[in-house]
Amino acid sequence: MSRRFHWRFFLLRWHRRIGVVLGLYLFWMVGTGVLLHHAADLGLDRQMLESPFWLARYGMSPPHHFRVGAKEFVLGGQGLATGTTPLGDCRTLLGVASVADSRVLACDNRILLLTPTGELVDQTDSGRGLPGPFSAMATKGNQVWLRQVGSGAVLALDPMDFSLRPATETLPASAWLSPIAAPAAPSDERLLQDLHSGRLLGKFGPWLVDLLALAVLVLAVSGWVLAKKRHHKV
Repeated sequence: MSRRFHWRFFLLRWHRRIGVVLGLYLFWMVGTGVLLHHAADLGLDRQMLESPFWLARYGMSPPHHFRVGAKEFVLGGQGLATGTTPLGDCRTLLGVASVADSRVLACDNRILLLTPTGELVDQTDSGRGLPGPFSAMATKGNQVWLRQVGSGAVLALDPMDFSLRPATETLPASAWLSPIAAPAAPSDERLLQDLHSGRLLGKFGPWLVDLLALAVLVLAVSGWVLAKKRHHKV
């Protein structure tokens, strides 16, 4: 009787200890699982990760933020966006220029026409006949020029219809804007996926998650054994 009592006491003590640890694990798994299930509804698949702490874990730089009028734009690994609204692929931001009552935002393979307050009026890209990609953008007065990759040809842009024609004048070096490459930042959904699977903890992270899952099984079995013993005792 004494040995049976101590065996049951030992099992009960470890059942409690494992339960405390696994409570945190289950909270972690349930929390990330629920958020992943509703990631599209919450816009997490479109929201780029900006936390310096988590970006450092990925070895990446934060997205680039800039304003056009009242609108804030974000350039990141998933392209160009304003708020949670994606505007399309943009691997390199060539610059933003003021043309009459409009603003021209140029990427390596995309051109956007904006109002002075930053509202989108129209855009075009290589899929709609834009002869890109481009490597640089120049602005002088109300004129905009783009330099093609490869040929190095300089083309003058008419922002009203996005037509391009060969430049007829030589531009000074000061007219060319410095391009900004898009940092490769993952989405918030990707962060949740890596937290849920343990991949963010390194190569041993998934193994840790597997061990904790096995511990849940041990907890369930030990709970069943304790309940069965108590039932027989009653």
